[in-house]
Amino acid sequence: MIELTGLHVEADSPALPKDIRDWLDGAEYGAVYFSLGSTLQASTMPENKRLAFLDAFKKIPQRVLWKWEEDMDDLPPNVKVSKWLPQQSVLAHPNVRVFITQGGLQSFNEAAYYGVPLLGIPFFGDQHHNVAKMVDAGIGIELKFWDVTRDSISDAIRRLTEDKR
Repeated sequence: MIELTGLHVEADSPALPKDIRDWLDGAEYGAVYFSLGSTLQASTMPENKRLAFLDAFKKIPQRVLWKWEEDMDDLPPNVKVSKWLPQQSVLAHPNVRVFITQGGLQSFNEAAYYGVPLLGIPFFGDQHHNVAKMVDAGIGIELKFWDVTRDSISDAIRRLTEDKR
């Protein structure tokens, strides 16, 4: 068997919606893209984890673009949420410096294609294997969901943005 991956990746990704493009264009220190894919609803995460992410995002200089399915009233000024985001177009943007992902195979392939370092937080299925492959390839680091804290998130983002590989 020969594994073929990345066939779905578009060499010329569609244009971003204006509000998203403007948000990313204005990211002086780069941007972090956070999406848990289409099978996980980020908005169902426990409140203490949601607050850990928000607290971590307050500490970093990057802007954050977060796929979140509900309204969120307590966003720091460097965080923008959206119920849907055109993932390949976001990853293709030159200011995106880190992709926080659940480790789905398509997300892994798209990030690798666009050269975006990964922070993998696997939940189930092939995600654990995919995140292990990211780490082994040197293009990402893993964070277990139960280890998510303000400091573990901000430290992981710092490590990924400062690593010149």
